[in-house]
Amino acid sequence: MSNANDILLVSLPWGSLEQPSLAFGLIKALLAREGMGADVRYCNLEFATAVGLENYRSLKDRDVLACDWIFAEAAFGAFRKPSEFLGFLARRGYPAEELQRWARVQAAAAPFIEQCAQRIDWKRYRVVGFTTTMVQSLASLALARRAKALNPELRIVFGGANCEGEMGVAMLENFEFIDVVARRDCDGLVGELFSRLREGRSLQGLPVCYREQGAVHIAEMPPIFHDLDRNPFPDYGDYFEQLQHMPYAKDVRVNIVFEGSRGCWYGQKIPCTFCAVNGSSMEYRAKSPARLVDELAHLAERHGVSWFGAADNILDHRSQSELCRAIEERIPNAKIFFDVKSNLTRKQLVAMKRAGIDEVQPGIESFSTHVLKLMQKGITGIRNVHVLRMFAEVGIWPMWNYLYGFPGERLSDYTSLMEFANPGLFHLPAPYVGFGLSMMRFSEYFNKPQAMGVRIRGPLPHYQYIFKLEPEQVSRLAYYFEYDYLDGYEPAAVGDLVLSTTKAWNHAYYVRQVSLKAAVEGRDVIISDDRFGKRQTHRLTGLAAHLYRVLERPRKPEAAAPLLAARCPADYLREGGVRGVREILQQLRAARLVFTEGEQDVALSIPEAPDAFWYLDGQPSLAEALPATAGDGRPKPSLLHWKVDHLYR
Repeated sequence: MSNANDILLVSLPWGSLEQPSLAFGLIKALLAREGMGADVRYCNLEFATAVGLENYRSLKDRDVLACDWIFAEAAFGAFRKPSEFLGFLARRGYPAEELQRWARVQAAAAPFIEQCAQRIDWKRYRVVGFTTTMVQSLASLALARRAKALNPELRIVFGGANCEGEMGVAMLENFEFIDVVARRDCDGLVGELFSRLREGRSLQGLPVCYREQGAVHIAEMPPIFHDLDRNPFPDYGDYFEQLQHMPYAKDVRVNIVFEGSRGCWYGQKIPCTFCAVNGSSMEYRAKSPARLVDELAHLAERHGVSWFGAADNILDHRSQSELCRAIEERIPNAKIFFDVKSNLTRKQLVAMKRAGIDEVQPGIESFSTHVLKLMQKGITGIRNVHVLRMFAEVGIWPMWNYLYGFPGERLSDYTSLMEFANPGLFHLPAPYVGFGLSMMRFSEYFNKPQAMGVRIRGPLPHYQYIFKLEPEQVSRLAYYFEYDYLDGYEPAAVGDLVLSTTKAWNHAYYVRQVSLKAAVEGRDVIISDDRFGKRQTHRLTGLAAHLYRVLERPRKPEAAAPLLAARCPADYLREGGVRGVREILQQLRAARLVFTEGEQDVALSIPEAPDAFWYLDGQPSLAEALPATAGDGRPKPSLLHWKVDHLYR
């Protein structure tokens, strides 16, 4: 860290170990453009050393509010006994071994914050910035309080997801050691804000909330920042310099975080009812493909890393083809994670794979079209099954969750699907977790509860163990809430079904490695199937073999019939035309070789040579050629490997 820099940006637990902070990397670069220097301190890396890499990773993904509780005592003192919260978790079904782990890590939190406070020379700095993104609120509050005590002249700035809207106002009003809260995009005002803070000038007129001469000033939310191309490349030098000194550095597969866009182009038109990740900034804006690829190439060259993780909420569909071509040409060894919409075509998936986009979060969420409509996802269940099979074929690992608990759903939306999935879909990439509807601030359910069929009771009970504040102030700071269904619905039975199926699916896919593979042998189709515990072989002949190869995508019998009449007229006529097609479909359904929704069916097998197996009439043949890196039909994560590593132990 430079002795000349008088601005410090501090990243605390539970920030990612595998990625530098996008916010701080960008702010540092924006400040440098204005002639100001900043240090970035990655205290989260140090905490992983203190509590152990495995503890940090596993707890970070287990329960976000429990992660905040870890630092509650460090922030507010011992206002509740640790045993009270651990008992609360025990009543919610947490096993004793896991509770012991939470207890050990919580006991290390307050001493760790004190060590950070003593190790940093706060008198060197005029301004210190903290982020509340990635479950960092409580740790940031704890260290900010100590920093202010050690240097009362410090100007302390908070920002990030948990400072948006009313939460940011409540943050400033409840914690007197905070001087400024930035509540949304601050790209366009970073230079002016930090310049005034360094020089002791008033912040009047800036779109931030601030404390000045003992008075709190609440400004309107800052305008949405549109010109992402104007931003500099983020500066991640501090992260790489500090990571190399960590004892676990060799065990961390670094992927560089970047942003190609903000907001959500789909949600801007039709918001998913449960989603809250965009806060009040749903409006979609994106970097140009050329500008984005310049940034990725620069970061790859500077840091010697070609693994990347997109912070985007959704991949830009308008320039997806152009972006994929540019990445493939300029960064041929890239591995990239993106959030995407699940209505992807085969051509798009192949282009993504060629560009190294081989890990995605596709928002599949369900195989019930009725439930997907309640979510406003704009896709059908059978289409989600189709894209899941294509992910397996192309070699792209999807991180997806199976959701339940939506007002208006029925038990029947799950029973037959879960029965079919176990084990009919177990050869396809498993859902990461299954979980019920979370009531999050900014979601459609939160904004319009009565219209959406729910009643919000208040913040989740976890918060009483996290914030030492009056209940009304906790409500202003909370992100997660309790709720009731207006019609009295109780999703417990559905939850048990989804959770048990998800658990069995993960074991089947990652441990047993069940398969459903297809190949062409002469004019026949041979399907090898071990989903049911023992290997069996299906031989499809005549019309059945051709029909299966036509079902690459969902089709009704009437839609498949003319294709079969043109491709195998003799078999089609001899076996009864459309009537014969319907009879064969009944046999394929009984063997769970197809997934059925209404009158549509789609094949489930993973072909050994997909391009040669499927009848891809009407689709561009050249673009369909799969890259050599497609794999064996069983994609697994590299960038996010720790999410499934425990399944192999």
